[in-house]
Amino acid sequence: MKRVSFFLLFSLSLLLAVGAGDVNPCRVYGDMNGDNRVTIDDVTSLISYLLTGKPAVPVAQHVPNMTIADFKAKHWQDARSYVDTVTDDEVIHGWVVSSDQSGNIYKTLYIVDESGAGLAIWVNQKDLYQDYPVGQEIVLPMQGYYVGKYNGLQAIGYPQWYDMNSVWETTYMPQTIWESLAELNGSPDAGRAEVQPVEVTLDEFQGKTDRETLLKYQGRLVRIKGLTFTEANGVTPYSSPSGSTNRIVTDANGTELVVHNSNYADFQSEVLPVGTVDLVGVLTSYNTGWQLLLRDINDVTVVDPGVPEPVEPVTTLTEGFDQDLPDGWVNVVVAGDKDWHWMYYQNNGYAAMTGYKGTPPIDAWLVTPALDIEHAAYKGLSFRTEVNAYGSKTSQFEVYVLNAADPSAATIKVKLDPVLATAPATGYSEWTPSGVIDLSAWADGVYYIGFRYYAAEDNDYATWGLDDVKFGVEECINYETRADLETMGTPKSNYGTYTSAQGWVACNSMLLSGGEVDSNPYFVFIGYMDGSTTEYAIAPTLNGKTTAVGTLVSPVLHGGMTGLRFNYGSPFTGTVLSFRIDVKQDGEVVKSWTVTDEEVVKWKVYEFDEACAVEGDFTIEFTNLSPSGATTNKDRVSIWNINWTSAE
Repeated sequence: MKRVSFFLLFSLSLLLAVGAGDVNPCRVYGDMNGDNRVTIDDVTSLISYLLTGKPAVPVAQHVPNMTIADFKAKHWQDARSYVDTVTDDEVIHGWVVSSDQSGNIYKTLYIVDESGAGLAIWVNQKDLYQDYPVGQEIVLPMQGYYVGKYNGLQAIGYPQWYDMNSVWETTYMPQTIWESLAELNGSPDAGRAEVQPVEVTLDEFQGKTDRETLLKYQGRLVRIKGLTFTEANGVTPYSSPSGSTNRIVTDANGTELVVHNSNYADFQSEVLPVGTVDLVGVLTSYNTGWQLLLRDINDVTVVDPGVPEPVEPVTTLTEGFDQDLPDGWVNVVVAGDKDWHWMYYQNNGYAAMTGYKGTPPIDAWLVTPALDIEHAAYKGLSFRTEVNAYGSKTSQFEVYVLNAADPSAATIKVKLDPVLATAPATGYSEWTPSGVIDLSAWADGVYYIGFRYYAAEDNDYATWGLDDVKFGVEECINYETRADLETMGTPKSNYGTYTSAQGWVACNSMLLSGGEVDSNPYFVFIGYMDGSTTEYAIAPTLNGKTTAVGTLVSPVLHGGMTGLRFNYGSPFTGTVLSFRIDVKQDGEVVKSWTVTDEEVVKWKVYEFDEACAVEGDFTIEFTNLSPSGATTNKDRVSIWNINWTSAE
């Protein structure tokens, strides 16, 4: 250490003695780390070399002998993924046009040379901007290294075998390999002509996947003018906090382009600008679609600010989230880094929210489109929820009426009191109907419904599901003439409580189904739903055990009833069944039937069809009368295809 310090002091003293103006460029053979030749051009470089072993202005050892355009063309293959080893003496160079400082670009450099062609370089290294800023020239002697594609994008990288498709593809090269390849040349110059964006229009490349277009535009830094974000509404951010998000821009001709934004970008939570914008970014492709990558928020220039277009309010809403979170719904993150997302499980799509792996406090809202409650024929709201608490003590699910799509901007924020799912000790609850929520108190205008998930810091966080949101339609007020038993869930042979979307509840019951063969919980005799030849009926099967009597109870039904009909039968061995059907109004029985059969035939379909005269709101209750008086599972009766005739 003393020897090095003395050497440095001697060298610096020598520099001071001769003066900066007296030092001529010189060659130093053998740097501190090996035998590489280093050029020292001035005093600054010499001081840097003495202190760090590196000159202030690096000089590449290789001289380019091929343009990026020629290199890409030579090694191009039409396959979506491949890897090619460079065997010839091919030296390319380029100036960096990308930056990962904002977090929107990840472990990737994009370079361009005098040919105008751009090229991606995948490096397993973060914060590349520190060593390779915009305008830095890099020389790449490619012999023995790799170029190829990953999902359609050509790039320099490293081989990786993809088992699922049995194909080689290009991935991030290890940092040590990259450092053995890359040679810096000169100081960064962000002002040089080659690193300025090239102005293009969407029509030049969008929708084109031919070799010539891909070679020309992949990896280029471009400027595209006159665009609008289709999802800009004064609320929607550049990206969801829980995952990278594709935002769509369109030009004046209606041509679209994906702007791919990372949830790690430092501008993730900034709101998409409304109006006309000019965008600068690196043009890439994924599979067969083009994407634009912003380097940072400064790549967005608002040309005409505009204002959010007024959204036409709706008088009816029926949303089952069958494919995704739909257009018109707004995802608002007030706090934290989690938001609502789409889930698909057991052939059912729904909206879901969890605080898992999030940063508390978490306050995320899913807001409906504008609802014209004033002009809606029916002013009822209904939906279904499910929950898995995962032991959470702080997670909450709430529902509000708002007068703005952004809860933070709403001046009216009224919490509603629907029926919500209750978390079981373990696992997920059944889907629970909210009941009908009367919104007549807000019949003076247009409002929104906000579904809020909130959680403070916790050891774990609940997961909530939301489905079948309905407003202003007849289903919202249960104005039905058929029980939706098929929505109670998958058939189960164990006894429990099952709830339909409308709110029918079967207790101490099994959930049997029609089927092709008799194999509990599937039985041939139950058959299909009324009017269907493909969808099997679901039959709540009420237990006759005296200590756990099976019941089936409807929600409040509307419109009166002039007749009731359904199928019933015995799925198991037994000779007797007996059950009662009560029609109630305000808790009082207004009509009752008792069905008893002491010689019931197993797997035979029986029909019930009776007239009645009930007006107004009512409920229907089925109760097993336990004719054998057994304390074991016995006298079970299956009931399905419940229909009634409305009095209105």
